[in-house]
Amino acid sequence: MKNSIQSLLWLLAVLPFLTNASTFPQDSFNLIKRVIEPVPEQKNKNKTDNQKSTNDQPENEKSQFPILSSERLKPHDGNFFGVDYLNNNELKNALDVQFSFKYLFTRSKLDEYKIDPTLQVSDWDWDVAFSFTGEFDFYMGTRFSGPVVGRRYNPGLQVYWSKKVDVKSYGAWTTLGIALEHESNGQTTHAAGDNGVTENLLPELAANFKRINADHAHNTPEVYYQEMATETISRGYNFFAIYANHHLYATNTWLYSFGWKLRHNVITDPDDFIFWDTKYADATFIKHKGTRLGLYGRTNVPANTAVFGCRISIDKQGFAIEYRTGQIFNGNATSKNTVDITYMFDLGIGQNFRLPLFIKYHNGYLDEVFNYHVKQSKWLVGLHMNF
Repeated sequence: MKNSIQSLLWLLAVLPFLTNASTFPQDSFNLIKRVIEPVPEQKNKNKTDNQKSTNDQPENEKSQFPILSSERLKPHDGNFFGVDYLNNNELKNALDVQFSFKYLFTRSKLDEYKIDPTLQVSDWDWDVAFSFTGEFDFYMGTRFSGPVVGRRYNPGLQVYWSKKVDVKSYGAWTTLGIALEHESNGQTTHAAGDNGVTENLLPELAANFKRINADHAHNTPEVYYQEMATETISRGYNFFAIYANHHLYATNTWLYSFGWKLRHNVITDPDDFIFWDTKYADATFIKHKGTRLGLYGRTNVPANTAVFGCRISIDKQGFAIEYRTGQIFNGNATSKNTVDITYMFDLGIGQNFRLPLFIKYHNGYLDEVFNYHVKQSKWLVGLHMNF
């Protein structure tokens, strides 16, 4: 329990940096924010030097801002607290938490909070950033001591180019990037394979988990304790990625964009061998993940209504429809398919209270890194920090 409290305190310490989030997923809502917000008028070319703002800094001052400045921290791939308590087996019920940020080594002229009014629509600018996405399950009230278990660790180095877009353009490129990333479940028990150390250790681990969760053992299938044991086995791989976002279409209230990301395994072979279940003997990461296609939308126009005399409003709305499948090269793409549909909205109650809510439906694989090969459907509801 001590570790759980320490983990939560650490998360709470990081969250203030993430509450300015404007991307879900990476850069898709950044694009929309740039398009939907008005750009300041062109500055007077004859103004004196002492009247110039910091937005007029020359290109060689691009990286001149404090190393520990909070301006270097930006949202990356979605931040949320989700309630996952709808499983038939109570030992699987948990709070699903994800936080994702990137640390900029450069300072872009296209920063969504300080748009350079002299920038032309056709201008591109580049950035280099370290990114990290972490996902955790908090088994509050369902497992012994209510542990916080790390499910996904995804650090990476990002190099990307962005540009401001004209709202009247269709299909315009807004972001193009490359990345070197690692994704794993953070475990160290090596999957030794046939007659290996890990395989022989599984029955002992499973028995131990059953003993720890004795209160639930009478109504929990034996196979579940083996699954708990497999959670401790290392799963992960390294990959190179290329990604892009495009502005699609705009109405008076909604803006739409399309994004894609392609991965390819590099450096070492994936740690993904499943030796404890013969029907998954040929499962690999690259057959399940490697291609992501997404359609995204957002509006800032509020929808107001009154309930029992109280003002109820949906002040912001957004959606994401994502399709994921295997690696295009050597990954048998389209054989394993996953779809995620997310709807986000800020619920306003009265004048000052705002509740950022989301509803997500998942169908397919990749629910967790450790069980990437298992197909399932699930709903997730909770709080988001993505506008």
